[in-house]
Amino acid sequence: MAAGGLATGPDGLREHHVAAGGLREHHVAAGGSAIGPDSSQEYHVAAGGLREHHVAAGGSAIGPDSSQEYHVAAGGLRERHVAAGGSAIGPDSSQEYHVAAGGLWEHHVAAGGLAIGPDSSQEYHVAAGGLREHHVAAGGSAIGPDSSQEYHVAAGGLREHHVAAGGSAIGPDSSQEYHVAAGGLREHHVAAGGSAIGPDSSQEYHVAAGGLWEHHVAAGGLAIGPDSSQEYHVAAGGLWEHHVAAGGSAIGPTARRSTTTDSSQEYHVAAGGLWEHHVAAGGSAIGPDSSQEYHVAAGGLWEHHVAAGGSAIGLDSSQEYHVAAGGLWEHHVAAGGSAIGLDSSQEYHAAAGGLWEHHVAAGGSAIGPDSLQEYHVAAGGLWEHHVAAGGSAIGPDSSQEYHVAAGGLWEHHVAAGGSAIGLDSSQEYHAAAGGLWEHHVAAGGSAIGPDSSQEYHVAAGGLWEHHVAAGGSAIGPDSSQEYHVAAGGLWEHHVAAGGSAIGPTARRSTTWQQAACGSTTWQRVARR
Repeated sequence: MAAGGLATGPDGLREHHVAAGGLREHHVAAGGSAIGPDSSQEYHVAAGGLREHHVAAGGSAIGPDSSQEYHVAAGGLRERHVAAGGSAIGPDSSQEYHVAAGGLWEHHVAAGGLAIGPDSSQEYHVAAGGLREHHVAAGGSAIGPDSSQEYHVAAGGLREHHVAAGGSAIGPDSSQEYHVAAGGLREHHVAAGGSAIGPDSSQEYHVAAGGLWEHHVAAGGLAIGPDSSQEYHVAAGGLWEHHVAAGGSAIGPTARRSTTTDSSQEYHVAAGGLWEHHVAAGGSAIGPDSSQEYHVAAGGLWEHHVAAGGSAIGLDSSQEYHVAAGGLWEHHVAAGGSAIGLDSSQEYHAAAGGLWEHHVAAGGSAIGPDSLQEYHVAAGGLWEHHVAAGGSAIGPDSSQEYHVAAGGLWEHHVAAGGSAIGLDSSQEYHAAAGGLWEHHVAAGGSAIGPDSSQEYHVAAGGLWEHHVAAGGSAIGPDSSQEYHVAAGGLWEHHVAAGGSAIGPTARRSTTWQQAACGSTTWQRVARR
């Protein structure tokens, strides 16, 4: 346990490690904020039946008051993203996450004032085996006003269903529906309402595994540029995906067939030792009339999304995700003006087996100015290395380093410079696969809201993670979070001392007490 004033940045970082079967990683992110004021980022990655959980909270993850949540598991993997509206971690909001490997369940209940927008709640359920993840964004909005997102994912013969309801999903009046099934899989996207991202655009995707075919018909006014339509075909085995941009143009004006002048997009994907090739032609992939392309395979499966119209997140931003199970590769290239901030690009690479995930946030910045982020993750004896370079990763002078190895894995984050995300914040992550444990406690001023702490425990096997947000709120003032996880037949109990569920009272084998009166340092004490 690293105690005292500070480890890397001011206001220090505290590290707690406990071995339960395998390992325990305890992170205490202290100081002002993680990304924006009172924002936190939490990452969980375990090899085997892995889980990666990111919650970008506080001011904004992409736009103001937006949050992003990611869940990824290896084998029959799961990725869950929720880009939200008002805030995930605004005042009086609580977040509960439960993830268990085997026949596991993940349940999120956003409590208090709001989860994302005013009066919005989010519920997540994920089970391994024949798993199901269900998100219901309620209340004001999920991304835009009056939008809701529902996600369903099941492993084996899996199904992922997204329904963006209400006013819009990204732009006004847009809805997105995704369906993915493993085995002989089918992914169907129907962008409903006025548009998917820009006005009057619709997107439909179909993907089947085996000798698979993915067919996209962009309907309405335009898919990416005015009057453009996109058709995609993908077959598994030695597969080929061919895009024919029809109508006015795909990105630039007048694109027809496979390759004609002024903007053609061609995609080729083959299952087995597969290859995904994107060529964004015409003005730009992410300039005005930006598109989003997603590829996901479960088995030899492929999901391809092209978000068209004005913009993906901000002007000239695009997001591309590619994930394949087996020896799969996930590649994101955010090109054009910016991914989140101006001139930022993000690249993600992930492969199962001996896989590698590489993110390079290029351009001016990834989130703040001059920040660069690199991620590497490999399954087997894997290593994930993030180096946030440049001025800062999210806030000024912050760097992030991540290391993860599968088997008896270790993930180590060292937030360097002034802070990891905001000023005075540091983050350290340790995760080991097998019967591994990752514990995060965001301490100091706030993790998300004032006086909020977050603790996460995830174990693979038949493990259970239980969060109880007590006190006034989980993320508002005086919030406490309690987690219980068993690895093998193991139990870890945290009682944070102080105001509320963090008040004294030790239970189970592991309890927590304040190191000194007024100190933000916590010591883990084994109960005798």
